[in-house]
Amino acid sequence: MPKGMSKLQDLQFLSNYVVGKHEENGVGELGGLANLHGSLCIEKLENKVRIVIPKLKDVLDKLHPHKNLKELRIFRYRGTMFPDWVGQPSYNNMTTLVLRGGRNCWVLPSLGQLPSLKVLWLARFDMVKKIGAEFYKADGTHHHHQVTPFRSLKFLDIFYMGCLEEWESFECSDAHAPFPQLETLQIQCCPELRGDLPTFLPSLKQLIMADCSQLSCYLPRAPIIRDLSICGKQAKIQELPLSMLETLRVNGEQQVKYVFDAMTRTQPASLTELTISDCSSASLEEVSQLKSLRFLSIVMCPKLHSIRVPASLRELRIIDCPLFAMTQHLKKGNCYARLLDTDSSNQTLQVGTYGHLAPELAHTMRVTEKRDVYSFGVVALEILMGKHPKELILSLLDSSNKNIMVKDLLDSRIRLPLCQSDTEAIVEVVKQSLPFHFAEITVHQLIA
Repeated sequence: MPKGMSKLQDLQFLSNYVVGKHEENGVGELGGLANLHGSLCIEKLENKVRIVIPKLKDVLDKLHPHKNLKELRIFRYRGTMFPDWVGQPSYNNMTTLVLRGGRNCWVLPSLGQLPSLKVLWLARFDMVKKIGAEFYKADGTHHHHQVTPFRSLKFLDIFYMGCLEEWESFECSDAHAPFPQLETLQIQCCPELRGDLPTFLPSLKQLIMADCSQLSCYLPRAPIIRDLSICGKQAKIQELPLSMLETLRVNGEQQVKYVFDAMTRTQPASLTELTISDCSSASLEEVSQLKSLRFLSIVMCPKLHSIRVPASLRELRIIDCPLFAMTQHLKKGNCYARLLDTDSSNQTLQVGTYGHLAPELAHTMRVTEKRDVYSFGVVALEILMGKHPKELILSLLDSSNKNIMVKDLLDSRIRLPLCQSDTEAIVEVVKQSLPFHFAEITVHQLIA
């Protein structure tokens, strides 16, 4: 920065301050800018201490931002501990805190007493092995007379902490449990994490655990959870309301088996989206019992060769499952096509909406306008029948009788007489759009 910035005493906005190597453009120049407000990014703090790591804490300690600070982001801090002011309760306006890249830090700062903190990101602390009691309260105790830790926090992301092995539980009653308002908890890329997670999260709606291969623990009790992503050896479901889940992502053979076993006891009646990955099961027959499922993705399941899906399904994605045959499949009358991904020798892609795909596309490498024509024919049949024509399609494939009366197809809720010309037009659309199934259909009677 230019020398003598402290002389600009009326300066109100300064987006970035790059610390220089001389006193005239060092970090001390900020002390005279009492009217600054808004956002400020301070870079190159190491210039102040000439890369003497033990002194970095002293520099950060002396910064002591104003008590009205709302957001704080510290990147690539090289000290071994953070200064005490980072988590002081007097920062009662701080809502967002991002600490990223503390590669020399061996302990996280005490942050649980920040009264208004809503968003917390912790990432790339390479030496931290334990989230202990000091994370919740400065004295590292569990005394009940203190306020509830993290009482306003809504979002917590713990990312890329390669040495983290344990998250110590906070022992207290449910009424005083930390994180009472936490809605989203993400724990990613913590391969050594084995210990417990917080036991009770009453407001949690989304829990994401990814790349935590050693994790073996009970999941938090979360009565209103809607979105769950789990991996590891076996993250056990304890009092988790599966009936409330809407989105579920499961990784690992043991974890998939454990989740399906849990589903046999509690049917996830609201589950609409499911992703299964890294599983060696050959069929995944349990999926067919998920009556509300609409979106299904199966990724990296090398032994999978068949699957039965519920009639409610609308989209299916099969990725990196080399034994899954690329042919037309009919399950409960639903037709769908799969194409080989041209960029991969073992990836298949769905083309269009499940239940409305032209099966002949499974034998091509091109997506053409035929896809839309076939889908339009299915929709036309739905107009006549008032439902998806899966049973009709299946009966036409299995039966030699191709003579169908339109009066037998019409939705019973349609009041007769129906305009014959309109009905004839719809039937003609169906016959022209679905030649593979309806070319031999003879309409004997349009209106009863």
